[in-house]
Amino acid sequence: AELAFLGARGFGEVERSQRVALRLAAEPAPAEAPPGVALVTLAERPGLFDQILEIDGDAIPDIPGDAADVPDRPFWRDSLADGTYRATTTVFAVDHAGRALAYAVLRHHAGRDDVADHEFTGTRRDARGRGMAAAVKRAQARAAWRDGVRTLRAWNHLDNAPMRAVNAALGYARASDVVSLLLPRPPR
Repeated sequence: AELAFLGARGFGEVERSQRVALRLAAEPAPAEAPPGVALVTLAERPGLFDQILEIDGDAIPDIPGDAADVPDRPFWRDSLADGTYRATTTVFAVDHAGRALAYAVLRHHAGRDDVADHEFTGTRRDARGRGMAAAVKRAQARAAWRDGVRTLRAWNHLDNAPMRAVNAALGYARASDVVSLLLPRPPR
């Protein structure tokens, strides 16, 4: 009813997303990596930092409904330095040659150590379909538990079926839906 009311007043739907949450009642079991892949944190392998930018360049343009810019080196450096992201909960899937195939990063909130938000999970195009996203998120849940996080949250565009399937398989429960609306400016 609310959407019809707003639509009649000129608001148009821009996108729909869903918030999901996973309560960590106990320490998650160790994650299994796909064959030929190791799961490591940025704290364990700080040299992987530059590969975040490469994966972002591959993955962010493919997110349905997302017009986000690809973050640059200063953004990542500053976000890790101020604690928004932590090297201990930024998890990579790395092949034997040392090439990062996927990563997942959590946004931590000052004064709220028990809750963290999945800011991004990305996989290189040539590594998709092999379980990388699920593996890094499983490993990340265990790392988050060790950092005191007890609730993980994520937002997914409703058209992002692959990530919604990963979250559902990992036990994330639907928390809420969000509809973004826009009121166009009247012509001048």
